[in-house]
Amino acid sequence: MRIEKIIYSLTLLFLLQSLAFAESSFGVCAHLNRWEFPELKEETKLIKDAGIGFVRTDLDWGQVQPNTSTWNFSRWDKVVEECEKNNLQILPIFGGHPWYAKIPSEHLDLWEAYLKAALERYKGKIKYWEVYNEADLTPFWKENSAGYFELLKKSYTIIKEADSDAKVLLTGLGGIPEKYISSLLRMGAGEYFDIMNIHPYDFNFPPERALAGRLKSLKSLMKKFNIENKEIWITEIGNSSGENEKSYEALALRSIKQMGVNLQKDTAYFLCDAEYFYNAKGLHGFSSRVLENFKSIKPIKFSEIKNLNANADKILILDSSQYFPYEFLESLQNYLGQGGRVFMSGGIPLYLNMQKRIDGSLKIDATMQALESLGMKVNPHWSMQNVPNKTDSLDLGKDFAKMNLPKFNYGSYFLETTNLKEGDSFEPILIGHSGAYKGAIAGIYKFKKGGQIAAFASLLDEVTTEKEQAKFLPRAHLIAYSEGVKKIFQYNFRSNENDITRESHFGIVRKNLEKKPAYYAYKTLIEKLGEGFTNLKIEKDTVVYHASWDRADGKKMNAIWTSAGNDEVYLQMENNAQIWDMLGKSIYEADMKKARSGVIKIEVSDSIIYFSGLIKNTKKEVINF
Repeated sequence: MRIEKIIYSLTLLFLLQSLAFAESSFGVCAHLNRWEFPELKEETKLIKDAGIGFVRTDLDWGQVQPNTSTWNFSRWDKVVEECEKNNLQILPIFGGHPWYAKIPSEHLDLWEAYLKAALERYKGKIKYWEVYNEADLTPFWKENSAGYFELLKKSYTIIKEADSDAKVLLTGLGGIPEKYISSLLRMGAGEYFDIMNIHPYDFNFPPERALAGRLKSLKSLMKKFNIENKEIWITEIGNSSGENEKSYEALALRSIKQMGVNLQKDTAYFLCDAEYFYNAKGLHGFSSRVLENFKSIKPIKFSEIKNLNANADKILILDSSQYFPYEFLESLQNYLGQGGRVFMSGGIPLYLNMQKRIDGSLKIDATMQALESLGMKVNPHWSMQNVPNKTDSLDLGKDFAKMNLPKFNYGSYFLETTNLKEGDSFEPILIGHSGAYKGAIAGIYKFKKGGQIAAFASLLDEVTTEKEQAKFLPRAHLIAYSEGVKKIFQYNFRSNENDITRESHFGIVRKNLEKKPAYYAYKTLIEKLGEGFTNLKIEKDTVVYHASWDRADGKKMNAIWTSAGNDEVYLQMENNAQIWDMLGKSIYEADMKKARSGVIKIEVSDSIIYFSGLIKNTKKEVINF
């Protein structure tokens, strides 16, 4: 009898644990009812195979009710059916307004019928419902926050009346717009949703720079309005691996050669500084792809620019962004004054000054000071009335006339020569036209003392490489989970590849369903975290981040990485410890065989490394497992 009770108790405990972990923490966004529908079966299987348990997708009003007297749930029925077959829960997005109700809050009677039809049809199959996507952004919502509040209030009442167990998500907010959230909460919106819902994208910095701080700030705001007990979900986050035009890359390489740099013999020193979350061979794809063409490349910190001599065998490469810490501006000026060569691209070069705060965070200030101190100038469309916000056509500069002309009309920032001094000159690379206006969006500044800057000031898309996309994914997810986020939906599962721009390449699989490195990175993260993980925390020692957590099966797990650049750590390991790279490949096996219960040296980079084993203690340079 005693044995039977023990077996019963253990069985009950197992069942309770299974129920607790029945809902996945791991999600993905997929437009399963739209253009992806023809490959629905193949795609849902791929999602399942990655270990993903939740799919966020569009319950388009205009699709299920094409006119006021017709309903058509045929596609959605199949989406629900295939998701059920693959044990995938669905998070539907109420939205996708039809032609007859372009402003939903002005057609609440029709909106109510739409919600009730879906709720009745899928009751018992779908638990969570999102009320509109990114209602804080004008491309998706044409009204103010008051209009959305009325829609949310009405929707919450309808959903709860249809299914008291259902959970309502606030609109997926573009970023973490605290002013917008505050305006909704002041109206009383906190009573009309169960789950806070955000899309904390950051295309300019790695996730270590601000994600944790932004989430902490959101939690403080929620506490202020007495809704701190509501769960926070991230229903969109990710990076795009879109490519820049090959002709644009070719122009960049030609400009580097034009400055006398030999790609095969000379060394490209690229700025890579974890203290400033800056990596010219990381986040932004354009500078990364330029660097791929050099035979010799070396990382350099901002503090090391002062030691960089201006010999003819090197060039300094900046990230394809507008950021630069002005405390090192004098070092850059001296390098150029000695005849140094620099390549910079993306927006207005050196426009945003990065200043380190005491806590290690960055303060960002916008100013033209640095640019003008170098003898350069940019005319931005937003500060000058006669400057267009885009170009209608492009021309090539005299010395680049035989190159291929880019198809995309980049341009909203135009390089000027009015700050040049006597003996300085400017060589246009790419010239943009808009009506009567004409201005260079790329060119080479040549200074009397021999220094040269190749500047591509056109507004480049915020994309990275496929490899870097994979690196950011697990790091962002671990940071978010460590701040208490309950579920994360990676955006997007599949790229549509319509063009080269950012929006077409967010997928972790390609249009043909070929897996990108990010697919394997997500699958590995899910395998190492496991459903039901607890006690996830992250510590930082100088530039190395260390995450630790408990799996539901009792295993202790760890991960280490940097935000930029490389470092070394020494690990003292137990006999049962294992080490994997970000794609799940077992690594350092030979070292561990030689150093059982001993210490091995690990090269740490911005590519995450996972460890199994129990941490006993952490010391400087030595982590004991």
